[in-house]
Amino acid sequence: MHHLTIFDLDHTLLPGDSDYLWGQFVLEEGLVPANWQQEIAKFARDYRLRKLNIQEYITFCSQPIVGKDEAYLSALHKKFMFDKILPLMRPEAQQLVDTHRSNGDELLVITATNRYITQPIISLFGIDQAIATDLARDDLGYYNGQIEGVAALGVGKVVRLTKWLTERNTRLEDLYTTFYSDSCNDLPLLEKVNRPVATNPDAELRSIAVGRNWEVIDLWHPSKRLLHHRLVPLDELPKYKA
Repeated sequence: MHHLTIFDLDHTLLPGDSDYLWGQFVLEEGLVPANWQQEIAKFARDYRLRKLNIQEYITFCSQPIVGKDEAYLSALHKKFMFDKILPLMRPEAQQLVDTHRSNGDELLVITATNRYITQPIISLFGIDQAIATDLARDDLGYYNGQIEGVAALGVGKVVRLTKWLTERNTRLEDLYTTFYSDSCNDLPLLEKVNRPVATNPDAELRSIAVGRNWEVIDLWHPSKRLLHHRLVPLDELPKYKA
């Protein structure tokens, strides 16, 4: 059976939130008003409570890139990567990705954060397939602050993954699927896959995972992983076969 391994990005492969870091970055660059972070904090609270209006959030957080040309967007993102993302990259996450790659798994990242922010980050892990919240463009090709299609948030991840698989003439049921995620917002997809793995989980997801006997791993522990609720050495991480 073909193995598809799916990773969330923020707080899963990345020890931080790329959306929040983007907010810090544009504030430091003087591209947004001084109250920007306070507004972002409100959206972050709604996300944790699973009641985020993602269109309102996208309209707000995309303000610095709306109407900008590609040269500007590229230069801005390169500076963002250098200032905020590269210092965060950790070998533990790359090791996890590489383990699945060496097992012959197909790899996919699925993230609610928009593709402009996340695609270059995902590429750092050597993963070339990604589902993200896509930003719409106007008739001139500039970002317009709207979402294109379905946002990859909550049940939207299931919708987007189903569409992605359909375009490849396959179904979730035809694959052995693993999904690594830190957040209860991803419960709809965690409940669909063969192997849900709560990864650096928030308190709510950790509790649910323990209750359902899902695997729980903590990538950022200095030399161990939490697997099935016990600490094990790195070299004991399973090379599984369904």
